[in-house]
Amino acid sequence: MHVCFLYGSVLKFESNRDDPTFDSDVMMLDLEDSVHISAKEKARNTLKQLKLDSLVAQNKAFGVRINNINTLDGIRDLNVVCQGIQTDTLPIQYLQIPKVSSHYDVLRCRSYLNELSRPIKLFPIVETPEGIADVEKIAKASDLLLFGQADLTATMYQPNAAYLAQARGRFCVACAEARIVPVDTWLFEEITDMVKYELGCIESKKEGFLAKAVIHPNQVPIAKQVFALPQEILTKYQEVINCYEQAEIGFQFQNGAIIAPPFVEKAKLMLGVYQAINPPSTGKAIPVINDALDEHNQ
Repeated sequence: MHVCFLYGSVLKFESNRDDPTFDSDVMMLDLEDSVHISAKEKARNTLKQLKLDSLVAQNKAFGVRINNINTLDGIRDLNVVCQGIQTDTLPIQYLQIPKVSSHYDVLRCRSYLNELSRPIKLFPIVETPEGIADVEKIAKASDLLLFGQADLTATMYQPNAAYLAQARGRFCVACAEARIVPVDTWLFEEITDMVKYELGCIESKKEGFLAKAVIHPNQVPIAKQVFALPQEILTKYQEVINCYEQAEIGFQFQNGAIIAPPFVEKAKLMLGVYQAINPPSTGKAIPVINDALDEHNQ
């Protein structure tokens, strides 16, 4: 499963580097915040000219963040991206739309993507109070979802800790109900104090976030380490399910662990979201924790 999304301006992307993705899971080529308003057309032209095929052949993954689709720049961005996908000159897996205030924004963008020759994962950002108010429907219309804390905080006179905590919790629950991956941005600006950053990642994971958006190579290894779901954890999730299905009673102890419906449902939830983003090539269930039920959330 992709757990680390590295963002960088398309204008600064150096495809000739040994690894221009800096070992991130996905390199998100940005047309939005990291591109000045006077350079939007230049950024679109740069995106058109990028040659990513050799990097994709090395198992590098890419996405594009466009501007708000309710703006002229957003429409122009979307047109360039769709043309690139349709002509097989832009081999991206993800399309990100920012400032989503309603699930109708997502459905409108989805209708365009459905006309393309290959599937693209739609990756909206919820970063406004309006978006939080509609987050359940937005999640159900998305393939994964980003929580934009900086922009959400910018709508307030002062950061309101109680509101932000409620919004983050509601966001994670909405993603879980929709069986999609919730991605966090908290502390994205921390690029020097890596101890602080790691502690922030751990806290995000405890809240229910399953992946991280980063802006600096220093953040990549920490995000990948904290949010990775080890194979042995996935194996134990499958073991929990198998054990329960083979049992003759609904509540039992097995090898020192409790096997009961709530833990089985949690195992199915984690396996389901993992396999939805990273489907197994064999068509068989991917093995994954028992204590994992607690370990992954600690």
